[in-house]
Amino acid sequence: MGLIVTLLALFGALTAALGVKEHSLAGGGAIVDGWISSAWSSAKTLVGKAPAAADEAANEAGTAATRAGDALQAGAEKAAEELNK
Repeated sequence: MGLIVTLLALFGALTAALGVKEHSLAGGGAIVDGWISSAWSSAKTLVGKAPAAADEAANEAGTAATRAGDALQAGAEKAAEELNK
């Protein structure tokens, strides 16, 4: 609860300060709103990419495990051939 109140107070103070700079409280609010909108858009984009990146990483890990298994099997077969000589 305290975090929300602190954030609201911070945005209010920032809006007021920018309102003085812009000579309009609405202008200050528009600047803060633009910042929040771009941050929200970026966050949604990052969250949307996370599942795809996780799927890609899982596929790459599966491919690497398959290659490691194949190499291990080939090594075991070569060792068995050497022992049978």
